[in-house]
Amino acid sequence: LGDGYHTTKEVKTQLTQTDTNLDFKDADELLRFFKEKDFSFVTLRTSNRDFLVHKAVLCAKSPVFNAMFERKMKEGDSNMVDIDDIDSQTMATLVQFLHFQPLGDLKWESAVTLYYAADKYQIDLLKKECVLLLKKELSVENICDALLIADLHQDKNLMSCAQEYFCRNSKLIFISKQWKDFLCHTELVAEVLHLLSGYM
Repeated sequence: LGDGYHTTKEVKTQLTQTDTNLDFKDADELLRFFKEKDFSFVTLRTSNRDFLVHKAVLCAKSPVFNAMFERKMKEGDSNMVDIDDIDSQTMATLVQFLHFQPLGDLKWESAVTLYYAADKYQIDLLKKECVLLLKKELSVENICDALLIADLHQDKNLMSCAQEYFCRNSKLIFISKQWKDFLCHTELVAEVLHLLSGYM
């Protein structure tokens, strides 16, 4: 185990087979919505682009949007939802995913913003996909951000993978600018150092 601490070569964390076994149980939920809901469309409006989405698809995939329409909120009455905290490119990827198009390869920054959107609107399958992408993209430069993201969202899966990567690549991380900036997050620093002491 100590070899991971002393190495000066970055060690990538391996994904387990279970990481790719995503849960598609919401297919039945989607069918139920198609049977019970109307077949109208809703417009998701970002700052510079509108997206037309089938309401049944949106409600089946996102309990947040479903609750919004169930309560007959303003957005539900007008079939218009203003999205002021997600950029149009991220929303485009989210909408494509809702309509069963694969994500493909995303850069770290794009995967992070999509992860935030999936978490906010509780699109669980999309969130799982984003975690897989983030795991594959872990690096010395972004590992501290990964720890912060996992902590903020209480994501045990992402946190576990980030901690393992940290322990395997700690020597490189300790000389990075990102680590120096990360030191202000004292609780997280203490947690990963405690893990590292048992890893060596």
